[in-house]
Amino acid sequence: MQIQNPHDRIFKETFSNVDVAKDFITYFLPPSVHETIDVASIQPQKDSFATENRP
Repeated sequence: MQIQNPHDRIFKETFSNVDVAKDFITYFLPPSVHETIDVASIQPQKDSFATENRP
């Protein structure tokens, strides 16, 4: 059986860990992006979604 969307699966599994997500944002994203995100407010969400309301 072939795994469908293997990259999506590893991304979801990795970033479902809140500490990993916070560290990634803090240490790997450029300051211009990092400064727009309140990492202290990051909480796990049951559903996956993206909104059209982007700056």
